[in-house]
Amino acid sequence: MDHAYIEDNQIVDRYLMGRLSEEEAERFADHSIGCPQCLDSLALGERMQRGMRRVVVEGAFRAAVWTWWARAGAARRAVLAVAIATVIAVPVWLALRPPATIGTPGPQANVPVVRLSALRGPDARPPAARLALSPTSQWLVFALEVDGAGAEPLRVKLMAGEARLWMADDLRPNASDELVIGVPSAFLTGGDYRFLVERPAADGGWTPLSEFSFRADRP
Repeated sequence: MDHAYIEDNQIVDRYLMGRLSEEEAERFADHSIGCPQCLDSLALGERMQRGMRRVVVEGAFRAAVWTWWARAGAARRAVLAVAIATVIAVPVWLALRPPATIGTPGPQANVPVVRLSALRGPDARPPAARLALSPTSQWLVFALEVDGAGAEPLRVKLMAGEARLWMADDLRPNASDELVIGVPSAFLTGGDYRFLVERPAADGGWTPLSEFSFRADRP
């Protein structure tokens, strides 16, 4: 699933509304977990949904208030006026806060960057890299050194043993022949992991290109 397909088919909006098929929802979830652009779109969409629900709730509340207002005495109206001012002020304050204070993680310094080289031969099967997962790091950035990939799109799988944790296709190396993948640190519970990189095969499927392994240790 690539960005052209996501935009043309309004995948983000349909995902948030629960209108994707099970297969499409799984493909989009696999893609978005390693895509900052799609994660930002999801966060924005969720904020807009919360804002719309708040508007609907406030509209129903105001209708009930005006009905009560027409029947209330002066003392009760004064009390209600203070309550209305509070109800209106809180959502406005929330809406005017910077996005980073409404649940979106802010910038993080010293994000761990792990460069992995491809395994070569049977003697390299044990994890070539070992890292300690810090409770203060929200993200890990992996740079996979991919040789000989050219400009063709690649598919990457993150594996824990034989279990697939994540997969994304239509990925291309950067100018340094690296695939750079961000992984939330909470996604890794500890143990041995592998990135499997595959290239398109002549029969329309995928064929292995490179394999990268690492071990993550929880404190």
